[in-house]
Amino acid sequence: SSGMKTSRPQVGPFWNIWLIDADGSNPRALTREQAAAPRLPVMSPDRRSVAYTLDTSGALELRVIDTGGEGDRLIMGGLVPDARATWSPDGTRMAVAADRDGPTDIYIVELATGEVTNLTNSPEDEGDPAWSPDGESVAYWSRAGGNQDIYVIPVDGGEPRRLTSDPGDDADPSWRPDGGAIAYSSLREGTWDIYV
Repeated sequence: SSGMKTSRPQVGPFWNIWLIDADGSNPRALTREQAAAPRLPVMSPDRRSVAYTLDTSGALELRVIDTGGEGDRLIMGGLVPDARATWSPDGTRMAVAADRDGPTDIYIVELATGEVTNLTNSPEDEGDPAWSPDGESVAYWSRAGGNQDIYVIPVDGGEPRRLTSDPGDDADPSWRPDGGAIAYSSLREGTWDIYV
């Protein structure tokens, strides 16, 4: 030994995406411990893959990894903070909020080809996409009416339809499995509550 002391650099905290069985057993990390922050996991319809957002020094990416912890791949960059993705019911496409060309819009990504399409393409910010159970529409919030309201747009393009117009900000739409209703968060009189 030369008498010189060496020390390991301080690293951490570490973040992972974990998978756990429904009964609470068998917890396992899907991602590898890293200082970058993987977050907002969403299981694919066939339960074989997990989409998540990775924050790498301020650059936000949409990534997909299989449930065995293999095949981690970049799907799309340019996401906005808290951009949770949503899968199409057949698992071939995803929708996510990003600011690739100005305001935050909802984008559709074809997983087989990597082709990205701006679905909403409006001057207002949008977020929180949720794919309909029939695969035909995406619900999301938009500021088009002055505050955040819930809208639905056909996935093949077309005019969005405004569903809410209450005085508060609405967010986080989630479809009922039969597609007949949408639950959402709404900020009214200083408190967030769930509405349908």
